[in-house]
Amino acid sequence: MGEQVSIEGYLRGAVAQFDKTKCKLKGCDQGFHNYLYYSGDLDNVQGIRDIIVFPQGKGIINNLGVLRTKPLKDWGVLDDNMNVLNWDKSISPVAHQFDRDNDLNTHLKEIRKGMESIFKDGTLKKSTYGPMSYPTPGVEGAHPIIKPTFGEHRSHTDAVFAMAEGYDLKIYVLFVESLKETGYTGDLVLSVSAHDKLKKGVEEYLRSYHKLEGEDGINIVAYTVEWTCYEADGVTVAKGAGEGIKKCKLNGMYGDENGHPVEDPYLPRPVATARYELYWAWSLHYETHNWIMLIDSRDAYFQSNPFANLDRESDISKSDGLLYLFEVR
Repeated sequence: MGEQVSIEGYLRGAVAQFDKTKCKLKGCDQGFHNYLYYSGDLDNVQGIRDIIVFPQGKGIINNLGVLRTKPLKDWGVLDDNMNVLNWDKSISPVAHQFDRDNDLNTHLKEIRKGMESIFKDGTLKKSTYGPMSYPTPGVEGAHPIIKPTFGEHRSHTDAVFAMAEGYDLKIYVLFVESLKETGYTGDLVLSVSAHDKLKKGVEEYLRSYHKLEGEDGINIVAYTVEWTCYEADGVTVAKGAGEGIKKCKLNGMYGDENGHPVEDPYLPRPVATARYELYWAWSLHYETHNWIMLIDSRDAYFQSNPFANLDRESDISKSDGLLYLFEVR
């Protein structure tokens, strides 16, 4: 999470790590993230003024997976009203990995059912080397040409980015409605399945949250990304990403100076790794000091507006910004 200028620099670094290591295993995306921070690689990146790391349970995003050894109530971080708490007993704005706790997961399933029923009833409204920068993803002469399938970015707003491919409507409903209920009115940018693979009701639901530049309210921007994925032999084309295990090429992402698509310049890699490129391209649509959050959609929900009390930059001419990282342990 960070200001647009710092997030864009961070995402360049994540893509550069794949380009450097060629790591194609599932989970490499997390390794890239950890390496960038612990190696000090991000310390002098142009665009990142400061990196603030929040210990687990002490920031905007509360990563709960590390606490799965016993119920959250035993840890004292789930109150009688089923609010997830930080260690200081304040309510966590964003609860991530909620499905690791049986009580919380059951509770949220019931909430989700209520949200689904409302929609179905039709009542829903619409480092040490000095300043540095990572290379622009892609190849020389190419630039991102991928466009939203529906929805439009609003450059003046904050934004939440998430991958959300292959899910049933119920997953989207909990994620979107919990964010809306916090009073958040920025963009929500999602990568979803191709039109012919979207589950029943998903497109209609997502399209119901459409706002134009200058209009207030949560606005969903959806991309349907075309992947070419391969079986273990690296030759046979697979039917899908195999829940992130298959190695995939990202089609239609880059184009030449005339806007004609060019071949994905990177080796096939898990979708979780390639998402860094998508997030980078999306970040270019926002103003320098707007804030952007990168979060999982399947196992995260919102309890308060995560953008409400941020340290906003008053000098819009500044060329760097803050980057927030949240520990999982």
